[in-house]
Parts: sequence; structure tokens; C-alpha cells
Amino acid sequence: MRVLVIFSYKYSFKTWKETGNIDRELQLYKSLKNNDNIEFTFFTYGDPSDREILDEFGKFDLITYFDIFKSYKNLLIKSILAPFFLRKYSDNFDIIKCIQLNGSWVGIILKILTKKPLYIKTGFDQFIFSIKEKKSFLKRILFYLLTQLGLMNSNLYTVASKHDVSFINKYYYFFNSKKLKLRPNWVEIIEDKKVKNKYENKVIAIGRLSDQKNYSFIIKSLENSDITLEILGSGELLNQLKNEAYQKKVNVKFLGNLRNKEVIEKLKESRYFIIASKYEGNPKVVLEAMSSGCVVIASSIPNNTEIIKDGVTGFVFSIDEEESNILKIINKSEELKLYESISENAKEFIKKNNSLELFTSQEVDDYKYILNNN
Repeated sequence: MRVLVIFSYKYSFKTWKETGNIDRELQLYKSLKNNDNIEFTFFTYGDPSDREILDEFGKFDLITYFDIFKSYKNLLIKSILAPFFLRKYSDNFDIIKCIQLNGSWVGIILKILTKKPLYIKTGFDQFIFSIKEKKSFLKRILFYLLTQLGLMNSNLYTVASKHDVSFINKYYYFFNSKKLKLRPNWVEIIEDKKVKNKYENKVIAIGRLSDQKNYSFIIKSLENSDITLEILGSGELLNQLKNEAYQKKVNVKFLGNLRNKEVIEKLKESRYFIIASKYEGNPKVVLEAMSSGCVVIASSIPNNTEIIKDGVTGFVFSIDEEESNILKIINKSEELKLYESISENAKEFIKKNNSLELFTSQEVDDYKYILNNN
């Protein structure tokens, strides 16, 4: 079985490496290649450096945008033309796989040209995100239409949350609902030290320094406390958040982007992980925190509450209330030692629902389904 993997628009192995995600992202493909003898060819928006990066992780075939066009001028237009060049490789793959909706037009056009089956995997609904991020009306319409085209043209379309399944079934048309499947994200099962040996007045938060992640809410929640907040990630709000931390007298350490292995080590050192996002897909970092034995304290948005059952696998709080109860949650957990049972419950939840072994098995089943129903 041979699969052509099409990267998200503008993404490359260099991008994955710079954001610290490359180890984790390639772990899935290494597992599928080694255990199930599936061959992969990647199409990325990278340059020759992508080949050097990929060679560090094993033998995979690679076609880069730069191999075809030699220039990044008029990138969007050329990405639409890319399938006409990629079709000459059609004898080398059985399935076309897009790893996000953004950029899936390459896969959709390539399917039309080659008649090869198309598999679109998404971690979140791009149309919902475009509304939350207050994108222009035109961009919202384009993301809606792209989702509609993806659903209509794919042989299998997967989403990572029940909320997205419900949304798609309600607001999209002219597609076979049997081809829409739920595939939550996976994380590595982590053997960590007991949660009772963690804490020391330190909590951790991870993600882009953007409005979506709502770090201002977390900083305000910890005002005048003796808790140290470690934030892993980079983004346009760095200076603003530094000023807010100074004004609120909160000890915040901004650690930037770390490789996934380093992120896991940081999680293993922490008892509490806080996520105050205004909206999410199926957040991998929450799953990693749970697998690491952290007690997750999460905003009560739909996709978080699919994972976090309040008082059982973590705690939830409202970001709509003027006064946050994050400190109250931590103090109650410490006083009653609730963190011990919640940490164990969270790890069991991940083992049952989000292991790499389960995800790999589902991926192989999806490939077989696609080929058998093409």
C-alpha cells in the first residue's frame, strides 16, 4: 500500500522542525511504515532543506514545492497548478491523503485528474475557526466551500471531535455521511513520576501566544499569587503578555518553542496544566498533559469538555465569568489531594482512547476501507 501525503498549505518539514513538532508528527508514519509495510511519499511546501531534515528520520520519498516551481512567487496560484505536475507520479501511490483541510485543494484536484481515492484528515473545522478568528466574510465563505468540496470529493473525511461531527452533519450538504468518521488525536503513553511528587507552586500552559489561547485570562487568574506560570510557545502577543504579567505581579517564565520531547519533560515536571482557550479542535497538548500525569484545568468550551469530565479526568472553568476560579480549583485539589485520583483517571482515559497503537490501527483500517470502497 502506497500513500501520497499532502501537507497543509505553506507547511513543510522545516516548519514542523521550527515549531518543535517534527518528532511527534513523523512518529505515526514511522509506525505505519515499520509495522504495516505502508510506503509514504510526502508533498511539502519546502525547499531542499526538507530532504536533509527528513533523512534524519528514516527512508521516505519526498516531493517538494520547490522541486516543481523553483520559486515561491504566486504561491497560491502555483499550489492550484501543483496537481497537474504531481499526476505524473500517480503510478507511485494508491491513496491521496491530505493532513488538513487548508491545502486540500491539491488533493481534490489530483483525485479528479488521477481517479485515485482521497482521504482528508482534519484536526478542527476551518470554517468554525475562521468565524472565531473574525476572518473576512470572503475567507469564511471560501473555507465553507472548501469544506463542502472536501466532503463531496473525498472517499473518507475524518474530524477529531464529536462537536465537529455534529456541526458538519447539520450545516453541510450533498455528501455521504457514512464517509465522515470521528478520529480523535493520539499521544504517546508516558510513564511518569507520581503526580504527588510534582507541583512546588508551578503550573504550565502551552500553545501559540495568540488571542485564541487566552493567556491574559490565566495571568489575571494568578494575580498576586505565589504560583509560577511557565508558558511554552511563541507568537505576536509576547510583549503584551510580559507587560500584563508585570502589572499583575505574576511570575511568568516564557520558554518559547521547544521540541516535543522537551515539552513532554516539562509536562512530567508539572502537577497542573492550564488551558483557557476560547475555541479548540481536539487539543493534542491537553491529551499529552493527561498522558504525562498532569491535572488539566480547562476552559469549558465544547471540545475541551469532550475530554475533561469535571472532577474526574480534570477540572473545567468558565471563561465567561468575570472572576476566575482557577486558584480555588488548585487550592481545593491540594487541600483534598484530589490530584492523585484525577491524574490516574486521566492517564487511563488516554490509554483507552488516544494511544498511538489505537490510532495506527484506525489509520490502517481507514486505508483498507478507502481501497475497498473506491
